[in-house]
Amino acid sequence: MTTIVLITEHGLRDLSDEIFAFLSSQGCKDLYIAKPGSTAWAEGPYFYSSRGFFAAWRLYADSGESFIASTIPSQKDNRTYSTLTASAYGTHALTIAVPSRLRYKPSSEKPLAGMRVGVKDVLDLKGVRTGNGNRAYAQCYPPSTHSTDFMDMMIGQGAIIIGKTKTVEFAANQEVVADWVDYSYPFNPRGDFYIGATGSSTGSAAALGTYPWLDFTLGTDGGGSVRDPAVSNGVYGLRPTHNGKQEPGALIPCPSFQTIGYFTRSLAELLTISKFWCQWKSIKNKKFNVKKILMPPEYDVSVSEIQEKVEKFASALSEHLHAELVRTPLEDLWSSHRPSAISEPLFSYVEKTFIDVLTHDYYEITSDFREDYEAHFDHKPYVSPPTQWIWQKGASITPERLKFAHEEVKTHNEWFLNHVIRDKDPKASTLMIVPRYYDSHRDDHLPVPNEREFYGFDSNLHASFSGVPNIVIPIGQAKYKSHITDKVELLPFSASIVGAKGKSNFLKL
Repeated sequence: MTTIVLITEHGLRDLSDEIFAFLSSQGCKDLYIAKPGSTAWAEGPYFYSSRGFFAAWRLYADSGESFIASTIPSQKDNRTYSTLTASAYGTHALTIAVPSRLRYKPSSEKPLAGMRVGVKDVLDLKGVRTGNGNRAYAQCYPPSTHSTDFMDMMIGQGAIIIGKTKTVEFAANQEVVADWVDYSYPFNPRGDFYIGATGSSTGSAAALGTYPWLDFTLGTDGGGSVRDPAVSNGVYGLRPTHNGKQEPGALIPCPSFQTIGYFTRSLAELLTISKFWCQWKSIKNKKFNVKKILMPPEYDVSVSEIQEKVEKFASALSEHLHAELVRTPLEDLWSSHRPSAISEPLFSYVEKTFIDVLTHDYYEITSDFREDYEAHFDHKPYVSPPTQWIWQKGASITPERLKFAHEEVKTHNEWFLNHVIRDKDPKASTLMIVPRYYDSHRDDHLPVPNEREFYGFDSNLHASFSGVPNIVIPIGQAKYKSHITDKVELLPFSASIVGAKGKSNFLKL
């Protein structure tokens, strides 16, 4: 110990000769005196300067370009944050500051102590601007004066928000590099490194898949924006039970579908975060006796290796739960239990529902921003072509069409909850399992947005409509020939599991 900083109320002249002799015997050559402040000095690395005594944070380069801002808490108020402007390693990317794990020990009062968290940039963090993936929005508003309620709760439990992760504009749709105009598209660390990171929570999933120093991340999910990037980036993702209402302390477009979700690298971590989510939402996890596991053939995938391995996973789970594995088509269940006034097949009946509700809500909820920006800058804000299409489509949805679309959601939910998942029957509920993978690339060429096909219904939307929890579990990797590297690479694939409402902890099964 050649250099020692002694934290004491006493001055240098107050120290006895015995203290100096003892320190010298320990090899001390330089002694500095610092007075204690309001901070409790826990174990861990620190540095001392003429400006004071500070905790040491390690700097990491955001080589995968997953973050839009690096954030650090105030030493005076750990609920207030600021952006970090430091750089390291000579990189063009952001630098993320990460605290030492030595300084934090989880306790009953702070069970999340020291957990490093990245949050999607549609969620407010006190002291930091919310950009919503759009430069015009970031220019229009000052730093947030509050944090989203769930984030504030996590901070109170000891979590450290180390950065805000990139999102597509207003958590909407940008699938390829050409769609990303204001900011760069995050890189997916899997496969040949050029598979799309996909989904509006793309930065949160890509960051967790890339950086071992990150513990978990938050995103939002309307039609799959947690689940899709969890699949493509090979991490766990959970869209929890949702009641169709706006999240407290957040302005998330389309609250009827959209909710906060989260990403982790293990089931144990996912269970930990789910516990706090359920406490915050006052959700009492119901005890369901799973009698069936349904794998609808409508959602089978064409890659035989992936299909077979997910079927094997479903079979093993059915044996563990003593449940019957069934392959009943959803169209059969629909034709048996749909309202008598409806004659259309399921996928035809709900084909336009999601897009019509979503685009209308996105257009309406961003109206204040458009007005505020024009009033401040005297011209319209720029948004990317996909957002332009969403706004144009949303503006065209009539009140009559919106009413029918909500009726379609209600009809779907009554059928799905009562006759597929059997949400009201705790003695005989059903899990639905779907194989998932994503193999599109970031440099793919897509038609301009008004020539793309946005209508349709996929396996994600059952949970989006009905509010039931949906977990994505990575279970393996399949070989594929990459046109990027011209070599055989590994593509992650997952099992998507849908369960009954109030069973966000069904991963305990």
